[in-house]
Amino acid sequence: TGNDVPSSPSLGDIDNDGKLEVVVGSYDNKIYALNGEDGSLLWSYKTGDIVFSSPSLGDIDNDGKLEVVVGSYDNKIYALNGENGSLLWSYSTGNDVPSSPSLGDIDNDGKIEVVVGSDDNNIYALNGEDGSILWSYETGADVFSSPSLGDIDNDGKIEVVVGSFDNNIYAISTGSPVPSPKLLPWPKFKHDLFNSGNYGGIKIKKKPKYPPYLTMKASIKDENGNNVIEGGERIDITIDVSNKGKGDAYAVKAVFLFRQGSQETKEEKTIGDIEAGTSKRLSHSFSVPLNIKNGKCEIRIDVSDSNGYKAEEYVVGMGCAELPPPIFSVYSVIDDDLVGKSSGNGNGNIEEGETIELKLNVRNEGKGIGRDVEVHLSSTDDIDIIEDVAKIGNIPPDASGEGVVVFSVPGDFKKDRISLELKVKEKTGLFSKTERKSYPVYKRVVAEEIGASPGGTVQTLPTLAVFPPGRGSHLPKDVDTLVFWRFLIESATKSGRYNVLTKDNVWTTLRDKGKNPDEVLNKCSEAICLVDQGRILQADYIIGSELEFYGGTYIFTITLYDVSTSKVIRTKTGETKAGSYEALKSLIQSTCEELLGMR
Repeated sequence: TGNDVPSSPSLGDIDNDGKLEVVVGSYDNKIYALNGEDGSLLWSYKTGDIVFSSPSLGDIDNDGKLEVVVGSYDNKIYALNGENGSLLWSYSTGNDVPSSPSLGDIDNDGKIEVVVGSDDNNIYALNGEDGSILWSYETGADVFSSPSLGDIDNDGKIEVVVGSFDNNIYAISTGSPVPSPKLLPWPKFKHDLFNSGNYGGIKIKKKPKYPPYLTMKASIKDENGNNVIEGGERIDITIDVSNKGKGDAYAVKAVFLFRQGSQETKEEKTIGDIEAGTSKRLSHSFSVPLNIKNGKCEIRIDVSDSNGYKAEEYVVGMGCAELPPPIFSVYSVIDDDLVGKSSGNGNGNIEEGETIELKLNVRNEGKGIGRDVEVHLSSTDDIDIIEDVAKIGNIPPDASGEGVVVFSVPGDFKKDRISLELKVKEKTGLFSKTERKSYPVYKRVVAEEIGASPGGTVQTLPTLAVFPPGRGSHLPKDVDTLVFWRFLIESATKSGRYNVLTKDNVWTTLRDKGKNPDEVLNKCSEAICLVDQGRILQADYIIGSELEFYGGTYIFTITLYDVSTSKVIRTKTGETKAGSYEALKSLIQSTCEELLGMR
């Protein structure tokens, strides 16, 4: 630490990992939690002054986990989350708090209170859940002493005993019955009569007069429930251990072993004492290694007590499989409106001086789940990256996730294109993918140079071709999808983001290129065909769609393609049960508008 350590360490499993941690205060104003095995730092918390007080450990807020309670010379008593050291509450006294807290239910409410002294001459009893004051008792001088809790007059009620610098020892009656051991987790300085400072106390090995007879039942479930263990998968195990003998079993523990070939993963968990004729249940989860191979693997469970009595070993063989890979594809849409963090004219182009939200759609086309997927943005161009990471989360096979990265383009950007690198990362680190994308940057042209109105600008919009909706194989014959074509074109034009080709433009260009327009427009619905026609039409983007009918529902699916890359930019689907002309028209228009970001 950064200074002297007069505080006495306390021991307990404060992060619920089955192992002991060390908690101690220091004159550098901090409380430290250290891993018991190697002394590495778990967390630290900085108070406002030196920490002489020794920490106490107990579940003071009834959440099933241990908290850390300690005083500081900044006049405060602190209650901290044992797992991460975050502040649960603090209480200010009138002076330094060198006293070490005691923890117990002193008012018979089934909850744990904190009892501690202060150099403001008072002894305080605080509610463990929120640190509010229950009562205080004033002595004649500083209370440096640490309180002890117990029934000192054998009246069945708990008393608080503490010393003061006024030369007196005080015994304060609470009037409440002595609580169960569970509600008296830290009744004195350093926990117990041995001053062990160990939340679990000193374990004295006992030899039973009669031997225990331990039996075990186990259930094992893999994370996805297919009874095949895959690399990195979580395994959930529940064991019921029964003692059918005449003697008690002490300090029972379970050892869980996963093995494939020479590769082993071993974890140990404490079950505790099991009296004769009783049982205890333990649930445990662990993740198998990422690099397991196809074949057989084995899970083994050993249960034993401190005297060497064992249950029959549980061994089960299971099939193992290599981690199936996710395969990622990244699609992007430029958002330059004035909503959110983007700032521009909303025409869907990247222009000088704009802030762009690049909306990402990451599709998993592989057979394995992509866990904790993120997309990281970088560029070698002179742009300002504002948000470089899009946290997307888990993406199952044949599914997509969405996220956003943000960057801005300088007003004096020198190039006509921006190159971006989008790196997809996932939890295992085995299946990262990098995609490089290039986008045109549209220059602002001064209007006077081309004869427009003074001060105005001319924007070059990308060209969009819209094909009529295709017919699904189950669509009723009386539904003519061609009549809805013009509504798609009108919706796309209304977006203001594209130079949309009219029906006549499309028909005439196809004819002039030697195509049969009627045949192309009626039969071209597949992505390859649509993109090919988009190139013939010299369009930057093309929209294809299909109207289908299943189970009494009309389903309209519409897709925007990038002609230059042949990739899908975005797909949207809408549904209606109404089959009237107006209902289908409304469905097609609204889904198109959603595709183009107008809704």
